[in-house]
Amino acid sequence: MVDQNLQIATQGIDPTTHFNTWALPEGAIARFGKGRANDALAFSPDGKYLAVGTWVGVWWYDVSTLSPIALWETGRGAIDRLNFSPDGKHIIISNYDGVTKVFDVSSGICVSQTERRVTPCALAFSPNNQHFATSHRHVGSFDLWQADTGEQLARLSPELDIKFKKAKRSEKCPLCFSPDGQLLAHACPVDVDGAADFILVWDMNTFEPITSIKDYTTRVDTLAFSPCSKFLAVGDASGTLKEWDIITKQPTGKQIKTSSNYPRGYQVIPSYTQSGQLRAACGSGAKVILWNIDDSEKIDEFDHDWYINHYHFLNGTHLIIRNSVKVWIEGTSNRGTILPGFSNVGYSPVFSPDGKKLVSIRLGSYSAHIWDVLDKREDYWVYDEEKSMIQVYFSPDGSIHARGNMRNANTGVVWNIQTNETIKTFPKPDTRITASKADPLTGNCAFGDLEGNCYLYTGEETAKILSGHTGAIKALAFSTNGEQLASTSEKDAAYLWDVASGEKITSLSTDHVLDANLYTGDPDQLQTRLRTLQYVSTNPSKSTVEAIVFSPRGDLIAGGIGSEIRLWHAKTHEVQLVIIPPRTCLRCFALAFTPCGRYIVSGSWWRATDKVSIRFWDVASGENIKTLWSHSTDVQELSFSPDGTLLASGSYDGTILLWDVKSYLKNA
Repeated sequence: MVDQNLQIATQGIDPTTHFNTWALPEGAIARFGKGRANDALAFSPDGKYLAVGTWVGVWWYDVSTLSPIALWETGRGAIDRLNFSPDGKHIIISNYDGVTKVFDVSSGICVSQTERRVTPCALAFSPNNQHFATSHRHVGSFDLWQADTGEQLARLSPELDIKFKKAKRSEKCPLCFSPDGQLLAHACPVDVDGAADFILVWDMNTFEPITSIKDYTTRVDTLAFSPCSKFLAVGDASGTLKEWDIITKQPTGKQIKTSSNYPRGYQVIPSYTQSGQLRAACGSGAKVILWNIDDSEKIDEFDHDWYINHYHFLNGTHLIIRNSVKVWIEGTSNRGTILPGFSNVGYSPVFSPDGKKLVSIRLGSYSAHIWDVLDKREDYWVYDEEKSMIQVYFSPDGSIHARGNMRNANTGVVWNIQTNETIKTFPKPDTRITASKADPLTGNCAFGDLEGNCYLYTGEETAKILSGHTGAIKALAFSTNGEQLASTSEKDAAYLWDVASGEKITSLSTDHVLDANLYTGDPDQLQTRLRTLQYVSTNPSKSTVEAIVFSPRGDLIAGGIGSEIRLWHAKTHEVQLVIIPPRTCLRCFALAFTPCGRYIVSGSWWRATDKVSIRFWDVASGENIKTLWSHSTDVQELSFSPDGTLLASGSYDGTILLWDVKSYLKNA
């Protein structure tokens, strides 16, 4: 029985403040975006609340207003799965590290935590609210846990003559308890000719499988028991909905219904109403249609821009689906309502010349987001269905330009996104583009392809083709004055090019630096590196430069290599300094100089920490003068405001964090 008076804990958050300032990392002043939604979506059993897990944490919504009211589990973030207990008093949350916790909803207190750090594919609470089950991408097994202690009670794996296989990331391995608690259904991938998944139905009194449904030649996505516990509805990746009689306990199951009344090819998600009526949400790449399966009647439909990646369908009346997170609630005006903010808005952040605006794009999309830095919230966003955006930037006069590709045409374009005025068009390279960059100062742009060629577009009709690399281009950067272009590839050293002539100037060495005096950084890592110098002197090798950037002062060029940050002199091209970060700060593939040029900031990929570090380095000494613990996963972009007082960090988590850096760069 659901407690209708249950209230969730806000965990110290004032809901009257804007969510962009909730639960920020120490030192951050705003978060733009709510993070990329993962496979963690659920309504509370009474339909009063909605929980959405992202890389940031778990966002709680009041369903009556569809407004955010709380944000949980931000310490690590990276939320992967969640589900409610049937009475609504607890919620189980797991993250990408495989840590699974049970929380009391009314207090926000974690009451238990599992010790097995394997990321679950699915989570399900038992009807008595005392146990939960987790499925994993391993040989047909699932685990049963005590909810209030986190103790593992059993691992159930069938002793069948079946070769199970480890599931792929895209395979869901769903499981669910019957409402009476007597049965558990579990879909698991098998390595058998002509079969993709088996469904095993377990007797939870004997812990023995009683039914094995082997009817599926494609992936099983969804399982749903009827309220009477007699029937199991199954939706698979082919868009077929089948209903099985389970209570007969036939070894191979008894199929009683195959539904084909909805359009074929649609992904199908079954759900039973509380009265036992079977419904389905059927999704294509353009629409989601709600069906009453028993009466072959269409209930409703709404537009949807992509396939249904993940979902939660409560009692056939409340539906939430992922990509752009949309909500459908029967009998309300929410018929495909978008919950804003759950997308990757953290790509290519850049400040306006006056520092009052920040613009970013959703990677691989047709939209740009403009953020008000002073008010710390989104100002407006621009959508252009004809042109995909690769990069956005402010021109010197403050107008916002975008560079991208015309839809369904072999044409690149630069345009003003505020007026939609086309500034420049050019033919796209015919090969796959792996890197790109535009110069806000001159409007020039460059592309790198899979074959190692760079295409430089200036004021001429045709591109200058810069050849010399032997591997795919990794990164491109224009010098501050726009006169040089730097390029890196997966196989060669970094190259410098003269923009006016298209001629190669020189190579920037990525060989091991044998002069120990040029090394600085983390003491432990530094000792390890110096011990290898004698060995590498007789075994030379090159490293790949993944990021490259010019100093505003024109004196240095910085490159991010797997385990180091390397600084070259911009005139002599000799190595000036090699900074060795700590092990928790490797793969520094996001770099930015402060506007004064005295410091360089690096962001890293995630490595066994709750948060990813952003580090400030003195370019003269290599000293790490400040460390910010920032996003839950890889930092991909860094950008300073023109006056150097603010830093924007864009992450794979889909957000931008805004940092006030005046206090520790006061002498910059």
